[in-house]
Amino acid sequence: MRRTLFRWAFSLAVLGAVCAGASHQGLAAPKKAPPGAAGEPNGARATSESNLSDGQILGVVNAVSDGAIALSSLASSKAQSEPVRQLALMIVKDDGAAKEQGQKLAARLRIKPAPCSLGNALQKQTDDALGRLEKGGALEFDRIYVESQVRFLQRVLQVLDELLPQTEAKELGALLTDMRAKAEHHLEVARGTLANH
Repeated sequence: MRRTLFRWAFSLAVLGAVCAGASHQGLAAPKKAPPGAAGEPNGARATSESNLSDGQILGVVNAVSDGAIALSSLASSKAQSEPVRQLALMIVKDDGAAKEQGQKLAARLRIKPAPCSLGNALQKQTDDALGRLEKGGALEFDRIYVESQVRFLQRVLQVLDELLPQTEAKELGALLTDMRAKAEHHLEVARGTLANH
């Protein structure tokens, strides 16, 4: 009996020590995984990507400019109405200038644009929109283009807001700020154009 009580007391003491050690080391309760950790659904990372280098941010700038130019170049030649054609020409001009600025900045700062999942996602959004434009008929073209631009520009504004605090080079931050102002204006014009269609 005494031996049984001793074993029971000893087991409790050992168990207490193990639990105390685990608690001290932060092992007692599972920690929440940080955003974007393995096992987290991919959709949870759809709106943000942290710790991008300036090279990766320049890669996103290129994806934004290339996407806007691809969609709007097509629209500038195929749009049925003049307001839609003017919107497309404005976007081609402004995003062409932004791309040129980004290239000059990359050369001056010796930063090489680098790929990242955020840039890839924007490229996919552009490809999907181009696919819809090519499948749609002439009568639907203007509406599909402007709706695609509204969605794209909303995403661009969200992305630029996420990237601005991450930039290291001041000139890159200034480029993103300028791009954001232009994208906001484009979105306003696109919404107005859509309302009149």
